Amino acid sequence: CVCMCALIFVLVPVCLKNFERFACKVVCPICRCKDYEIKPIRDGAKVYKQLCIIKIQATWRGYQARLKFEALRARNPPTH
Repeated sequence: CVCMCALIFVLVPVCLKNFERFACKVVCPICRCKDYEIKPIRDGAKVYKQLCIIKIQATWRGYQARLKFEALRARNPPTH
């Protein structure tokens, strides 16, 4: 909308759709202006994706390290 609602308040898309459904009209949930733009913000999704990538990489590297360690231990058993 023309006002600063977009800067003040960010709605989850599901919540926005529910508001529009129950209000029976498409209006800004803050100022009730009729002309407003729905702009999805995906910053959180980018961060979540990056964290998932890091976890997958760490898991894979740990698995590879454990395989190498077990192979090393099989070739050189402890002597004590």
